[in-house]
Amino acid sequence: YLEQVLDSVRRYWRSILPTAVLKAGLRGYVSVQFAIQRDGTVRKVAFAQQTGNPTLDNTAIAAISGGGPFGPLPVQYRGSEIHVQMNFSYNDPRH
Repeated sequence: YLEQVLDSVRRYWRSILPTAVLKAGLRGYVSVQFAIQRDGTVRKVAFAQQTGNPTLDNTAIAAISGGGPFGPLPVQYRGSEIHVQMNFSYNDPRH
C-alpha cells in the first residue's frame, strides 16, 4: 500500500516540479508528515523540515495533495489512519 502511495506522489511531484528548479540547480531537502484516513483521503499535512524556499516547500505539499486521494487502507490494517513522512530532495546528492 505504502509503495503505491509513494509511486503516486513521486509521479505527481515530477509532473509539477518547476523547470526553473532543475535549470537553476536549486538545492534543498523537504520532509512532510501527513495522515491517510481509512478511505484514502489525506489530512494533517505538516512540514517536518523545510528548505526556506517557498517554491520547493510548496511543491512537496502539492505533490502529496495531487498524488491523492489514495486507495482505502488495507483491510488488514485495523487503525483509522496511518501516519506517513515523505522526504523530497531537490538536486541534493546527499539524499
